[in-house]
Amino acid sequence: MFALNGIIANLAVIEFLVMVTGIRDPARRLTYKGTRGAVTDTIDVRKPDCYTCGCLCGQREEANVWRYLLPPLNEYDAI
Repeated sequence: MFALNGIIANLAVIEFLVMVTGIRDPARRLTYKGTRGAVTDTIDVRKPDCYTCGCLCGQREEANVWRYLLPPLNEYDAI
């Protein structure tokens, strides 16, 4: 028996890594079908009058995900 939390967490980590590294565009919505053990990707169409679709999507560099990393504690920790 697989742990559902582990499966969902692994999917989230993979999508985060592909977003940060730029390997491909991350999936906008993944659906896990536990009875079949399959993950499917849903392709949504962007709406021009939607704030999230029009202003936030595709702003990978402007999102500045690096701000969430902890700064070095002192000068000796920075390498």
